[in-house]
Amino acid sequence: MRSTNCAALLAVLVAFPHLVNAQAPSSSQAETAVRAASNAWTAAAAARDGNRMADFFAEGAFVMYPRPAATIGRAANRDVWIEFFHRPKAAHPLTTDSVIVAASGDLAYTQGRWALSYDGAQGLVSAGGRYIAVWRPSDGEWRIVALSANAHRPPPEMTAPPP
Repeated sequence: MRSTNCAALLAVLVAFPHLVNAQAPSSSQAETAVRAASNAWTAAAAARDGNRMADFFAEGAFVMYPRPAATIGRAANRDVWIEFFHRPKAAHPLTTDSVIVAASGDLAYTQGRWALSYDGAQGLVSAGGRYIAVWRPSDGEWRIVALSANAHRPPPEMTAPPP
């Protein structure tokens, strides 16, 4: 039985040599892919598309926006972005200033800047700061698994948008 298992394993390895040499993408390939994903994410923000923005989060993403509680999961992040973009004249530009990839090619982080503005009850509301996002490949796409955004100054009180 053992020799049969060894022979079967050997046959598979001979027939499919790429299984032996399976590797994570190179750091430069991963950097290109992460930068493209991050740029698409920032484009979704520029387009005010909360649904598309959420697509870049992993199912279990852990996000610390400048607010009291963490936002966990893709669906919860989708809700945050859709709610924000329902505010009058809401804008949330993002930049991707740097992309750093682990030598293994299966983990990366991006650093950038963010700003927000919208018309509030008392006039224009605005804030800005920096963020760091951790990315991992999932289902063939690079997705944000963790994100922390810090405000340069305390952000405004987050209240529900007007009806």
